Amino acid sequence: MDQQAVNEPLLPPVLNEESGVGGREESEERDERVGRGKKSWTRETALCCLYIALYSFKPSEAFLVDFLSTKGVDGVSVFYVFTYSRGPALLLCLLLCRILGCKAVVVAGAVCSLITTALTLTTSKLLLLQVSQASVAFAFASLIGFEALQFNGAKHTFQMVSHLTKGFMLASCCGSSLLGQTLREYVGDKTLFTITLFFEGMACLVALFLPAGANSVLRSKEGSKEGGEGWRHVWFALKKGEIFRWTLLWTLCYAVHDLVLTNWQVLAQMKLNEHYGSSSRMNLNGYMWSAGYLLSALLTLGTSSFKRLYQYCAFVMVGAPLLMGMALFVMGVGTILPFYISFIFFQTAFQLMAAVRNASLAKSVTEEVENLAGLQNVDTTFVLSAVLWFAGGTGVAFESSVQVSIQYLASLSFANQVVW
Repeated sequence: MDQQAVNEPLLPPVLNEESGVGGREESEERDERVGRGKKSWTRETALCCLYIALYSFKPSEAFLVDFLSTKGVDGVSVFYVFTYSRGPALLLCLLLCRILGCKAVVVAGAVCSLITTALTLTTSKLLLLQVSQASVAFAFASLIGFEALQFNGAKHTFQMVSHLTKGFMLASCCGSSLLGQTLREYVGDKTLFTITLFFEGMACLVALFLPAGANSVLRSKEGSKEGGEGWRHVWFALKKGEIFRWTLLWTLCYAVHDLVLTNWQVLAQMKLNEHYGSSSRMNLNGYMWSAGYLLSALLTLGTSSFKRLYQYCAFVMVGAPLLMGMALFVMGVGTILPFYISFIFFQTAFQLMAAVRNASLAKSVTEEVENLAGLQNVDTTFVLSAVLWFAGGTGVAFESSVQVSIQYLASLSFANQVVW
């Protein structure tokens, strides 16, 4: 080795001007991308919160039966259409999510909700009112598309997005319920339905600006191939442990929740008649409905950044159904006051679990699709909507079977404490 080279001191490498500038440019470009991504999900989440708040603002909802009776229409002859349309509507929404994309389904659902209120407000014809119930069944089913679409572009913000949208929805339900209860005596049912129609029209406009999600099969250059890949990813996602557990749990809890919300006033009326008589002023159903929404909204929004809630996700999966079961037991055996309090806790436990479930599924499905897809362009939004649909569809089927069994067995009734 050359002695001169050995004796020369070792100097640190010197960055030339070009390399220093290039490094700074790369760092600035990376920071700019992060900033754009943060602004993007913030704007999209704000739009989702605005949409679901407008969509859920229905001060007339609690008075539909009374409004139909003023038209000389029997509610039973109208509402059975909704019951039997829910399953087909869910299936139709799933197929349209794959063909047209989730945003198109959400926009169509908002329009269907608007059509339902418009028909209810303007017509007394039984056939058109039955059509309105088929329309609202599709509107309800389209919410699964919204639950998937809200996570479009979210990478590490699943919890925040899920809790914010759920909280805004619950707060809107609470506010509209209180407004309807307060204004009804002064303005009447027709004005309440007109207010609902206005907010639904605003929801339709906001829906047009929601994030679009990935390309649909119709817009894809390789539609049939990507369509098959999408269904394959749905199948693999459903078999994943956490996704499978949430799907099974939701099938049962969703069915029970729907059964309770459909029939809780039957048992409440029985308890009121038993303790206070039919002319009692102790009927606080509207206020208890609002209180359940209010507490659910506060708890859901308050835990939007509480990371430990998701570190102990198994506790939520066990604790929420357990609390719901205890609430049902008290609703069955207690007097009217414990009944109301238990109903509030039942509603709160379910809604918090719903927010945690949506965020957990979005995170798990996104990771699963990325692992399976590699560099392929897969519509993660559709895969998530299909997973959500599967739990909702099986829940509706289970609910319907229980509802039919109780209706056709003379020994059972929703006024029976044993059923609860």
